[in-house]
Amino acid sequence: MTKDDLVAWASQANENATKTALEILRTLILVHGGAIIAMLSFVGGLVGSGKLAGSEAAALSNPLMYFGWGIVITIITMILGYFTDGLVVIHSFELANVEARPTEFGNQVVARLTWTKRIIHTVGIGLTILSLLSFLGGIYALRSALDAALTRPSISAGASAMPAGKKSATHLK
Repeated sequence: MTKDDLVAWASQANENATKTALEILRTLILVHGGAIIAMLSFVGGLVGSGKLAGSEAAALSNPLMYFGWGIVITIITMILGYFTDGLVVIHSFELANVEARPTEFGNQVVARLTWTKRIIHTVGIGLTILSLLSFLGGIYALRSALDAALTRPSISAGASAMPAGKKSATHLK
């Protein structure tokens, strides 16, 4: 494999990795946004049917924060991806310059750019994982909040707030 073949392969691999990462991030935004829409529709239906009081629905705002933060984290990751693409271009030019005219300063610049790219890649991967964990946390928080809201007695749903065995004043009349 010649040097030109290796450069072409590396360029194609970088382009494919960038496209894949962008698709993953777009999917995460769609998943978080879809979860917000589905949750609001579901909770709205429960409130509309009287199965959930408005005050109980307010307790379901915590999962919305998870999904919202997931979108914010994903957008920040996309911005970091933009900077990474720029660093790849600069790194490629500096690497070509060092090969054409090797200098100690040029080697230091290439080393710093390589290190910076690796740091940003690692942060981007970490933020992508954090966005996914935010989605899973939102799902868990939603389940917990719905379990708590739907299993406790609700005055608005017609259940008595009186303990079992006690008679309410309206029952005695």
